[in-house]
Amino acid sequence: MKTIITFVKVISGVAILVLALIVIMKIIPQPLQVLPPASSYDAYPPPVTATPTRTSTPIPYPPPGTTATPQILISPTRDPMQRPLGWPTGMPWPLPTPLNETKVPMPTKLPVIFPTPAFREAPSGNPPSSFQKLWYLYASDSNSRPVLQMEKIDNSMQRWGKGLVSVNFDLDQNGPGGASLVDLFPSPDGKKVIALINFDVNTTPYLIEADNGKVSQVLPPYMTGQFFAWKPDNQNVAIKGITDPWQSAVVNLTSGEYQLLEFPQYRGAKPTVYALAYSPDGISLADALVYYSLEEKEYLLSIGIWDTKSQQRKTIQEIPSSNSIALNSLSWSADGHLLSWIANKKTNINQSELWISDRTTGETKSIAVFQGNIGNRGRPTWSPDGKKMAVVKYDEKNSSSRTGNIFLIDPMSGAETQVSHFTQRQVLDLHWSLDAQWIFCNVSEKVSGAIWAVNIENGESFPIAGPVIANSPFMILP
Repeated sequence: MKTIITFVKVISGVAILVLALIVIMKIIPQPLQVLPPASSYDAYPPPVTATPTRTSTPIPYPPPGTTATPQILISPTRDPMQRPLGWPTGMPWPLPTPLNETKVPMPTKLPVIFPTPAFREAPSGNPPSSFQKLWYLYASDSNSRPVLQMEKIDNSMQRWGKGLVSVNFDLDQNGPGGASLVDLFPSPDGKKVIALINFDVNTTPYLIEADNGKVSQVLPPYMTGQFFAWKPDNQNVAIKGITDPWQSAVVNLTSGEYQLLEFPQYRGAKPTVYALAYSPDGISLADALVYYSLEEKEYLLSIGIWDTKSQQRKTIQEIPSSNSIALNSLSWSADGHLLSWIANKKTNINQSELWISDRTTGETKSIAVFQGNIGNRGRPTWSPDGKKMAVVKYDEKNSSSRTGNIFLIDPMSGAETQVSHFTQRQVLDLHWSLDAQWIFCNVSEKVSGAIWAVNIENGESFPIAGPVIANSPFMILP
């Protein structure tokens, strides 16, 4: 009997000790966990230093509303049995085929030469002292591997030739199992870039050094992740996929240290994070969370702002039922006073709403409604001075054509002004010039397009780079 009593006392003591440790763990901040820093991984793939060739004679880019006559050129095709460069080695290649299924040889593709834009006459004389650096996905035809390359653009939108830096991710334009560029996210100082590369169904972030094109992986090999935001310190990024596909964390790109982000639950349900955005001063972290309630069998979109010092979250808007948010559509104005996002309404006629929240007054309101859902790269873009927003609106009479044009929106009144007049063209990815007088966009038709510049005062527009892959992302760096 004494032995049993002693055993019970020991068990009780251990239980009390475990409970005490749990309480202490909850009170004491946990140390940062560590990943190997991005620089420790081999660059994938090596940067390209040779300048990609163009057609010797530019083919005039068709004005909006016309159709270019395709030219056909026969070129060697890639061996479909060869593993794509950079394909994660843990994934099978070629893709497995059922034993009883007959393999059908892939047809030979005849590449269509992309029309080279009819650029304005090249400038002469001494180049200016400063440029804007335009990075875009160049490809000469429908069967070539696109390369991310840079050109120099001055403040009057004159092209001063291609830069010396280009990056080859060994991308495919299309096809099963191919690698594609999903999006580009420059750091606040423009010296680093996160490139999201999609392998089949898995997305992986890569870090690009903008000065030399060096590429390294942000996460260890075989890990996938979704990029969300840069911190203003240009060293830390918020991404999803650290410990599991749903876990978000802030990762230091130099040291590899990371800190997991925890978000409030709603009726026992954990949220899916759709967007994160740091304020320009780094003090506030905005989030867009989507909850699914098993009890009510509906979704809830919650927009909140964290105070990174006190670690307190304030909910600023809740939108129930069939609403969702465009991925990565949270965005701060330059002064950090206004926060914007796009909520997609899945009603009988799909619509998107532009919302603005004023941190000073606490007012949150919908200021514009668009036909169709605006995707993650059709998001509104703040001007550098924070006084205007640019957004693509699609043809309301024929939304299936995806014909788009650029509108300026006053963030306070919601007043709209159309600044471009494209017809039968897809317009995507808006970026402002540094002086806020021009807007850059990808203007595409079918499988190719060009980067255009549009003046916000008089509507003057012309191509400045290309040809590019249709609807592909690009970026402007200082």
